[in-house]
Amino acid sequence: MTTPTLILQGERDTFGNRTELEEYSLSDRVTLTFIPDGDHSFKPRKASGYTEPQNRQLAADKIAAFIKEVCQ
Repeated sequence: MTTPTLILQGERDTFGNRTELEEYSLSDRVTLTFIPDGDHSFKPRKASGYTEPQNRQLAADKIAAFIKEVCQ
């Protein structure tokens, strides 16, 4: 893969949780960022101490930073 790529993934995503994804061999062009205690929609469990709005803001911040870095 030659195109810079950002993957935002909930740590508990049923389509690939943190443990599973950390075992993948990804291109150096891929940035993999985990959203704390998030499921596929980044929604955390109440007991985690994280909120869905916090996780969505984190995702937006990571996207903005990635775009800024790639477009320099």
